[in-house]
Amino acid sequence: MSVNSLIFNSVASDDLAFYTDCHLVDSRDPVDMTELTKFEGFPIQSIVSNSRSQFIRPKLILKSGTKAELMKRVPSNDGHYGHAITNNVWKHVVYNSCHAQGRDSLHGVHYAPRSINHRGPSHDGYYGDAPVTGTSHALGNASNHRVRYIPTSDINFFESNTKSNNSCHSVVQTGSGLSCISDHDVYAIEPVISPHYDRLNDYRTQIHTRPVRKSYRRTLARAPLPPKPCTTLPRVFGSNVRSLTKTKHAELLQMSVDYDIMMITESWLKPHKRSAFNIPNFTLHCVDRSNKRAGGVCMYVRSSMAVSVVKEFTSDSMSALWIAVHNPQKPATIYGTIYHPPNLTRATCDKTIDHMISTISELASKYPNANTVIYGDFNDLNTNPITEMTNLSQIVWFPTRQNNTLDLVFTDIPELVNSPKRTCLSAPNVGNSDHSSITLSSQVKPKPKYVTVRKRIITEKAKIAITKSLYHQSWEQVTEEPDPDRKAIRFQEIMTSVIDQHCPVKSTRAPLDKAPITTPLITKLRRAKIKAYKRSCPSWKYFGGHLKVEIHKFQQKQADNNINNVTAGSKRWWNNVRSVTGETKASKYVNYVNLDDRWLDPQAFCSQLNEYYLSIAGDITIEFPEIPAMENPAITVDELDVYKILKNINTNKATHTDDYPSWVTKNNADLLSEPITNIITSILNTGRFPIIWKRAQIKPLPKTTNPKTSKDYRPISLLYHLSKIVELFIKKELSKFTPSDPHQYAYTQGTGTTNALVQLMSTASKALDDQCTYGVQCLFIDFSKAFDLMKPDTLARKLLDMDVPVPLVRLVINFLSHRTQCVKFQDSQSGVKPSRIGVPQGTILGPALWNVYVSDLCRHDPVVKYADDTTIYDIVPKTSVVTTEKSGRNRQITIVNNTMQSAADSAVGWCDATNQKINAAKTQYMLLTLQLNTTVSPPITIKGEEITQTKSAKLLGVIIDEHLSFSTHTQSIIEKTRSAVHGLLTLKRHSVQPTSLVKFYQARIVPILTYAAPAWYCYIPQYCKEQLERHQSLCLRLIFPTISSYTERLETSKVPRLNDVLENLCTKYVAKVVSDSSHRLYHHVPPKQSIHRHSARLSDKPILKSRTALLSKSLFHAFA
Repeated sequence: MSVNSLIFNSVASDDLAFYTDCHLVDSRDPVDMTELTKFEGFPIQSIVSNSRSQFIRPKLILKSGTKAELMKRVPSNDGHYGHAITNNVWKHVVYNSCHAQGRDSLHGVHYAPRSINHRGPSHDGYYGDAPVTGTSHALGNASNHRVRYIPTSDINFFESNTKSNNSCHSVVQTGSGLSCISDHDVYAIEPVISPHYDRLNDYRTQIHTRPVRKSYRRTLARAPLPPKPCTTLPRVFGSNVRSLTKTKHAELLQMSVDYDIMMITESWLKPHKRSAFNIPNFTLHCVDRSNKRAGGVCMYVRSSMAVSVVKEFTSDSMSALWIAVHNPQKPATIYGTIYHPPNLTRATCDKTIDHMISTISELASKYPNANTVIYGDFNDLNTNPITEMTNLSQIVWFPTRQNNTLDLVFTDIPELVNSPKRTCLSAPNVGNSDHSSITLSSQVKPKPKYVTVRKRIITEKAKIAITKSLYHQSWEQVTEEPDPDRKAIRFQEIMTSVIDQHCPVKSTRAPLDKAPITTPLITKLRRAKIKAYKRSCPSWKYFGGHLKVEIHKFQQKQADNNINNVTAGSKRWWNNVRSVTGETKASKYVNYVNLDDRWLDPQAFCSQLNEYYLSIAGDITIEFPEIPAMENPAITVDELDVYKILKNINTNKATHTDDYPSWVTKNNADLLSEPITNIITSILNTGRFPIIWKRAQIKPLPKTTNPKTSKDYRPISLLYHLSKIVELFIKKELSKFTPSDPHQYAYTQGTGTTNALVQLMSTASKALDDQCTYGVQCLFIDFSKAFDLMKPDTLARKLLDMDVPVPLVRLVINFLSHRTQCVKFQDSQSGVKPSRIGVPQGTILGPALWNVYVSDLCRHDPVVKYADDTTIYDIVPKTSVVTTEKSGRNRQITIVNNTMQSAADSAVGWCDATNQKINAAKTQYMLLTLQLNTTVSPPITIKGEEITQTKSAKLLGVIIDEHLSFSTHTQSIIEKTRSAVHGLLTLKRHSVQPTSLVKFYQARIVPILTYAAPAWYCYIPQYCKEQLERHQSLCLRLIFPTISSYTERLETSKVPRLNDVLENLCTKYVAKVVSDSSHRLYHHVPPKQSIHRHSARLSDKPILKSRTALLSKSLFHAFA
């Protein structure tokens, strides 16, 4: 059949046909196109492609009446041109059959000689079936495109007659009448450059222009890797910053909008400096070199990404940080940041290689099918073994420090390996670092992410309108209701309708990646620096220096506007200071959360966490006691008391999302006090707490830095703010009938942690002064889920035993019964389910009920209680101690008839009766004694588990050691202030005035150094007091560097000596106890007969009688 006949028969039945064997130029059997146009209704349109080569030009024929549009002729990377035809029907099919490069370039079908035979895998792993790829381009002896078969619902492939030359004659048909006739198989073309051709030519070009490292030269010639499942490539930035200073941090802050992961080497960070280098919407992971100043690595990872730290390693040879980015629908991606110092021995270098290879192998078995990206500064390390023994390729093809390639990237992601010149690019250095940065990104820029935020539009005009509406509001439908439930519901409905009328809730879209606060000049300089760097223009260094100066000016201007010109100590001042020092914890939106070794979306996270909280109760039977029916006098509530409480509402506290804003109640307390008083009175007299106010919305707060299990989240209940006001009145009525526990120091007016610690320390020092006492043994008991395991029926029995009025008992039972809860995280919320036991954490009544619940715990044993922290202590006489073993200074003793074991058994029995659990793993035992290295045998046991004896234990924030020297505590509080001291230095670099710096020191550092000082300061040795004073001198020297004398710095700052402050606190505390004979610690005040007569005559400060130096240094002997 002739070509003309073939074309005629084809176009007679089809609307569109592609022809590849139409010889138009230099052809033996040309097609007479003019003759073809004689067929009625068939206009011809030519497509010219590949004008440079001698290949045959294809033709495209359109049937008359077909609506077609010629697209723009856009050249592709290989220089070919082409037209494409689109309409509503064929756009999808023609696009899949064309060569597309970039976003706006479409090319037609091309023909290649049959001698080309490149069978390469495509992105999705499909291989070509024919020995000849007739629709691919040709370049040299290798195809620059891969064969890919696209199975779509619109295209059906079937075989036709086979020609003698063994090339398959296939026809592609579509449901819309499109057919392509060729003597070759028809495939869709992917715009992927051949890795063989590009990498070899890059290698030939670069080897003549600059020296290439051996590992780099070998890597470029590697064959393409087999395809692996690949996730969407995040935008990655890597740089050796050579110390992360505040200026470099500000530059990273500007770049944070453009990247998802920032991998930093030579960070030079320390643990106490991390808070000052946080970036909003990013999580900072660090590995610091503790033994040296330089080195260290860190990674900034976008908070919305599901990330877990899989390995941290640091040594003299390297610093390494490995993280895994998870996605439940796709394999994980491993990211590693490595720093290898230069000029190390061969044995030390081998340790780095061994660590990398073993870690890659370990993570490959732990995360199968995971991709890997490793960035690092390897200096002079020979990295050939890494690429030879793993499936990773090195893709950095440009110098990163002068003419050397020191910063490398190893990966097995096909996007990066096959197209390194497109995805691995050089970027300007950060600050004054001499290392060029590296960026890794896919060709497609991700869409900006937004979050929907629902909030009320509040204006002063709206507040006035709300007040006017409430002024004219009638409350009869609330006050005339006899049922407290109906009263509360009607009140909530009225308030919500009034507020929604004037302050409606509106949904707005807010970007998750907010651009940092900057100036137009800084933005322009940064863009100019990047643009000049890409063009290899030397002016990029000028723009970088100018950018550094402008950032410093901007920081100084911010300090003047937000700190120096704001009243020191005000709320706005503190917010700005926390923002500069990095102490502000911004809310993080995450896509997935790691919970119990599973990555869950927020909705599943809420549901699973709620199920865990409800499962704590287990299968517990609740049997309420019989409550006698007794009539009690009606309880009245003064409206003036309600008004005062409403006026003092803290509007900064979070409430239930279904509740109306608390500021409305506070601003209109005079208008709302009448209906609220009516509701409270009805609740107290009927003993029924409104069901609508029993709804709790749990906000999980992490107990640790990296929570991984459900136990690591503390459930904090968000309640209706009016329910807390009702709880205040219930607590007030309850306090009239419940006696205070003399051993409980929490949730009681006039007591605190200092009183509890002073009670224990004074008792121990007085006992150890007795020559008949060997020591004081202490058992620090830790309860698990104390508030969550409270049984309401057990609490009701305790209240009845205390002769609490029956209506009040019924009200407490009703308050704890029929409660519901749900977990809310970000914009997701679990289902509402009933909770059977426990007291919600966040209520006002909960702590008072807990004090009643534990009032009979260790009633007959010496004990110190603070909330759920219980410390049982016992004095050990020398007559009950038997030394069983002695070796040098170490001795092992046995306490005969040890009463501590019986006290522990009594606590276990109390827990069994009240549904409480003791965490034996966190419970500690310590023997306070003047002897050295004493071990008690046999150890104390709780339900068969041995309690470990320790030499120091932390109680209520103070570290107590076995000799009561508190030297460990002194070192601990100095170390604890290092982060705040670095914040002080950060404020100094931001040009904050000295007066504000002194205010920051007194408000952030001094409280840490003076916390609970009466309990420990009098016991510390002289060298610890000197350490504390030197620490204050260091802080003042940072504020006033030009003043050399410590005394002059004290006079200039008007700050007293730290030891004077500590002694003044102890003196005031003792004076307060001595002046009040009803104080629960008054019995520790020594009698007047214990004063030495000679010391009273010869010294202004009398010396009290004591046998040991420990008692003479105790609080009441030293300061009374």
